[in-house]
Amino acid sequence: YYHEYIGINGRLDTIQCIVLSEKLKIYDADLDKRRAIGSAYNDAFTGLSSVVTPFTKSDRQTVYAQYTLAVKEDRDGFIKKLSDQGVPTSVHYPFGMHEQPVYKKMNVSLPITEKMARSVVSLPLYPDMPKDHVNTVIEAVRPAARTQQFVLDFACSCSFIVSFLLRSEERRVGQGVDLG
Repeated sequence: YYHEYIGINGRLDTIQCIVLSEKLKIYDADLDKRRAIGSAYNDAFTGLSSVVTPFTKSDRQTVYAQYTLAVKEDRDGFIKKLSDQGVPTSVHYPFGMHEQPVYKKMNVSLPITEKMARSVVSLPLYPDMPKDHVNTVIEAVRPAARTQQFVLDFACSCSFIVSFLLRSEERRVGQGVDLG
């Protein structure tokens, strides 16, 4: 995840071209499957107050390259609870681009990017994911998210509430960002 140089890796050999040409035949069907799983996750997780589901504008579609939740507090605890239930997770983007060694000399502060990088976690999602696996993920996330809310409810102090409200307003301003 650390990038020390700016560059592009755009090589595509003959064998990769052949494989990708074949995969193009099932591309639309795979996207439909990914969208169905993403919709199932959205339906299951929307309304859980301790996580933020991916946002997609109504005139757009997502391919769900990853299904990424933003966990409001204790991402590591959330990940551990899922791991304990046998659900793998991944943190695809643990740092903002401005925090990468190649860009650090720009010396910029992007607090929303930094907050998101430290709160996002991706769940399993692939086109041929069996329905029982999807349900396993859903059934693991719900109690983990509820536990997060329980901890938040009892850990609140006046300063925390003010800080949380300010952060919520900041998130609302940045809500046009597609996490998916």
